[in-house]
Amino acid sequence: MALTRFRNHQLSNFDYKESVRVATTASCTLSGGAPSTVDGISLAVNDRILVWQQSTASENGIYRVQTVGTGSNGTWIRTGDANSSTLVTPGLTTRTEEGAVYGSKTFRLTTINPIILGSTSLTFQLGEGAATAGGAVNTLQYNASGIFAGDANLTWNGSSLTISTNTSSTNTSTGALISTGGAGIGGNLNVAGNASVSGNASVSGNASVSGNLTVSGTTESTNKDTGILIIEGGLGVEKNVNLGGNLGITGNASVSGNLTVSGTTNLGVVSNLTLTGGTNGQVLTTNGSGALSFATPASGVTFSAGTTGFTPNTASIGTVTLSGTLVPTHGGTGLSTFSQGDIIYSSAANTLAKLAIGSNGQVLVVSGGIPSWSEATGGAAGGGSDEIFWENGQTVTTSYSISANTNAGSFGPTITVNAGAVVTVPASSNWTVV
Repeated sequence: MALTRFRNHQLSNFDYKESVRVATTASCTLSGGAPSTVDGISLAVNDRILVWQQSTASENGIYRVQTVGTGSNGTWIRTGDANSSTLVTPGLTTRTEEGAVYGSKTFRLTTINPIILGSTSLTFQLGEGAATAGGAVNTLQYNASGIFAGDANLTWNGSSLTISTNTSSTNTSTGALISTGGAGIGGNLNVAGNASVSGNASVSGNASVSGNLTVSGTTESTNKDTGILIIEGGLGVEKNVNLGGNLGITGNASVSGNLTVSGTTNLGVVSNLTLTGGTNGQVLTTNGSGALSFATPASGVTFSAGTTGFTPNTASIGTVTLSGTLVPTHGGTGLSTFSQGDIIYSSAANTLAKLAIGSNGQVLVVSGGIPSWSEATGGAAGGGSDEIFWENGQTVTTSYSISANTNAGSFGPTITVNAGAVVTVPASSNWTVV
């Protein structure tokens, strides 16, 4: 049997060290607070540990447990085979014995000379070849000059993919996640920041956006099946909705907040419109610029009992009941009842009264500006009621004209017509003095 020896050029850039029990999974305190458990393994004094993920990379290297504990008494120190610059060289290689994540893994120092231990940043690569994962096994693996590396900003826990960078997106070519093709999401989509969609977005599950959702396409909607954003299920909006164009609703619209529409709102035939947000007794008002809101009326119809004669009940809005009568100065009569034949007249300034109908044959006479009914006959005073006397004056003091086609009579024998007074008798009429 032939034995094969490694040639010198095959062993160059390799510095094999004794195996370590575990490798760290994150940056940690090395002195005065070093952990007692690493990668799921409880440590003991003199256990060897590969420290390779320190936030200060010059602290990386091979350590051993000097004091086990937590808090201020846990301390690790560099091992004797890797505690000087001459013992830590490019190609330093070691292998782990245990660990939930990094058990039975090989690590290799990729830092090149010159190396000054404690000052030079040391970088360890997980695995000796391109087929071995680099970094944490749950991180994105990428090829770094023939060796896989892990990106802690993109991790996979077996069910969820997490991007932990804070890179903001201002367009389709920037951000933590850039997809040059389509993205199909069969479940729920939750966005904590703004969501900007320049093409079509189709969501078969729920889409929750706690920031702004901007859809910047130009396709207009002519019905519920066209447009940039098509929602086949319900749409729940907790805050305000502002539309710059037309709003077409073929189903039910329930708005618990504000609805602002700067275009045309065409509701068609509305059989059941429910608006929430107002309280009992409020009315829907407008500011004159198209904004609608609920408001409490300042007051209802106001009546002045002192001038109108009306006494309203205490209601300020809704049904108001009036009692009393409307006074003449406000177009009323001030009277509450009438009988057939009553005559309304002014009994004093701004005051109306009524005169009941007189008896058959009576005539209306006036005395002191007040009308009254009187018998049609006149004559001498006596104890009887014989209707045989008629008295008239003996002097005409002003001019008169007897109506055409009539006969007029006066009792004489003498009738005196004063100077300046004229009695005109038309040719078709007669004036007889008896």
